[in-house]
Amino acid sequence: MLTSNVGTIGLSHGGNACGAVMGLYGQDFPELAFYVSWESPYGEGAVGEELGSPRRAGGRVNPAYDAETSRLDLSKLAYDPDLPMTGRGRTPQQRRELPFRGSLFFDMDGDGRYNPATDFRHQPVMYYRGQGPKFWYSVRLLREADRRSLFGDSRPKHIPTAEEAVEFWRYRDATGLVSDAVRKIPNLAVIIVANEDDHMQVAPDHPHIRIQANAFEKAGARFVRVNPDRAYVQWLIGESRPGLVDNNAGTLYTPKTIRAALCPNEAAHRILQVAAICELADRVQADNFEPNLDRVLFPAAPKPAGPPPRRRPQSQRGPQSIFPPSTQGDKK
Repeated sequence: MLTSNVGTIGLSHGGNACGAVMGLYGQDFPELAFYVSWESPYGEGAVGEELGSPRRAGGRVNPAYDAETSRLDLSKLAYDPDLPMTGRGRTPQQRRELPFRGSLFFDMDGDGRYNPATDFRHQPVMYYRGQGPKFWYSVRLLREADRRSLFGDSRPKHIPTAEEAVEFWRYRDATGLVSDAVRKIPNLAVIIVANEDDHMQVAPDHPHIRIQANAFEKAGARFVRVNPDRAYVQWLIGESRPGLVDNNAGTLYTPKTIRAALCPNEAAHRILQVAAICELADRVQADNFEPNLDRVLFPAAPKPAGPPPRRRPQSQRGPQSIFPPSTQGDKK
């Protein structure tokens, strides 16, 4: 068994779980070789989809967010004591109103009342901590609300304090633990997998991808890249794909440059995940951490079978391809 070549993969919020475990307990497994994440929501407000979600609010970006500068205009934050909280979920039943009133929102028309046509609100994470459910907004929203006394003298019990939120998000947004992870696991190699259309974020500058990549790079991780090497994707699918991105490792990204680093939407994310794992395992085995490769390091290695494709209703099935058209493909 190659105990010196063991890695971990975190899908979506699982990437935050991996990052938190590495940052908090990495001293117990300092020889972990690599980490792959897929569209993991790193960064303040990302888990709660504060900047917009493809599944909620019509799939629109929070209008208080400027994707060119990555700045959220907190002056638009408002509070309506009569606005009911809503549940998270993909179906109308899951997005039902809950028996809690009092919600933060972004008041874009400035009239002090929530208007779904112009204003924006997201559904924060609801979590029980022993004294009834609380809705966990980001620390920055809660601090802004406190600074402007938006809750007045009657803060609702279902909205935590900023101090409570600091402790809550410490374990659920791993951004602040990245430097600890790299210090405790000094040879960690990282690939962050991301498509142009993200499964839970709609901000066009993809801040959660940029923030994670830059955090590991600035912390001094051994190897950091966004998306696997094109050579490994082509090796897995058995055909040339010259249009795929092929980013150099060790790159720091800005709100503008991150967009060109993302894989086109026809790139099935399962293939990208497997390619990333294969690349990192090969790099560790060969001790080759060049910024980019022009070939697979071990081309004779058996290709992993990978997970079975999701079954779709017969009426929706079409030609089978590991890079299916986006209209038929691997829905997120």
